[in-house]
Amino acid sequence: MDIKQQLLSDRSKQNISRLADYIGKDKKRCAILWKLIRQGEAPLPQRGAWLFENCVPKHPELALPYLQEMLSYMQQEVPDGVRRSFSKVFSLVEIPEEISGEIYDLCIDWIIQEKTSIAVKVHCMETAKNIALPYPELREELTIVIRDQIEYTESAGVRVRGKRLLKALGI
Repeated sequence: MDIKQQLLSDRSKQNISRLADYIGKDKKRCAILWKLIRQGEAPLPQRGAWLFENCVPKHPELALPYLQEMLSYMQQEVPDGVRRSFSKVFSLVEIPEEISGEIYDLCIDWIIQEKTSIAVKVHCMETAKNIALPYPELREELTIVIRDQIEYTESAGVRVRGKRLLKALGI
C-alpha cells in the first residue's frame, strides 16, 4: 500500500483507520509516514500527523524515536492540525525525562496563549499533568494555570477537562 497516495486520495476517518492498521507496529512504515509529515507538501503533514496520532494509541513505542524531533518541529510555525495531532501524541506516551521539561514548558505556553485552539489546550493540559504528577512544585504551577483557564474560558471542553485534571493532580 502506498501511504502517500492513500493520504492524498482519501481523507476519511475510515481511510486513516485502515492506514493505521496497515502501519501497525512496523517501524519502517512508520519511518515512511514520518518522512511524509516532515518533508511532504500540504496537505501531507496535516494528514500524516493525524495518521500518526491514530497509530500511537495501539503502539505507543512508535512515537518514542520521534519525540525530540516532534518537539523541535512544534516549536516552529506548523499548521494547527499538526499541532493538535502531536499534542495528542504527547498526551498518550510516557515522555522521557531528558525532554520532559521542554515539553512541559511548551505545553504551559500553549495553554495560556489565547490563540491556541481548544483541542491543543486540552491535550497540553493532559500532557502537562502527566509530566507534573511526580513533582509537587509543578503540580502547584499547573493547578494555577488550569484554574485560570477554567475561570476565564468560554470553552466547556477546557472547563470539563480542567476540573478532571485538578482531581487527578490531587487538588
